[in-house]
Amino acid sequence: MNGVIGGGQVGYNWRVQNWLVGLEADIQGSSEKGSSDLICVGCANDGTNITSILTQKLTWFGTVRGRVGVFVTPSVLLYGTGGLAYGELKTGGSITGNNVNGVPVTVAFPGASSTRVGWTAGVGVEGKIAQNRTAKLEYLYMDLGSASAGPIGTTILVPVRVNAGVSYSSGLTDNILRVGVNYQFGGDPVVARY
Repeated sequence: MNGVIGGGQVGYNWRVQNWLVGLEADIQGSSEKGSSDLICVGCANDGTNITSILTQKLTWFGTVRGRVGVFVTPSVLLYGTGGLAYGELKTGGSITGNNVNGVPVTVAFPGASSTRVGWTAGVGVEGKIAQNRTAKLEYLYMDLGSASAGPIGTTILVPVRVNAGVSYSSGLTDNILRVGVNYQFGGDPVVARY
């Protein structure tokens, strides 16, 4: 899947000398979507192909993560992060084949929507850009498990064969590159909140 995301995050971080330990939670909307197709050559009654198309869309997702980092300069932090990921996955598709009067028949199979739970891990760099502001570049790998359904019945193969069934199983992993700006609330020389 490919697309653009946008959202917000909150967190609390503790700085002790050159180290930082923290917790973060975020949520974002997503335009990420993708599709795949499968062609069954010569499977229709008239000897033509049957094409199945699976479409999926990640409409939103969030994470709750811990992070640990080290300051490589007084104002630049390198960190690793990981934890829980969750999001809504919408799945749909169609099957096309078996020409009737020269026109292929298309049957849409029922769409499904589910909230998936999985894990995420990544790395990032964050630097102070103003008195109470930081900017960061972060990479996350996210795994929300797999979605499956079926068999989904269809009459695409009539008149000779009455029914056919289509099943699908799709793994949902994502590579996410994010750019963000954070506001830092208060703090003292030993412990700072970001």
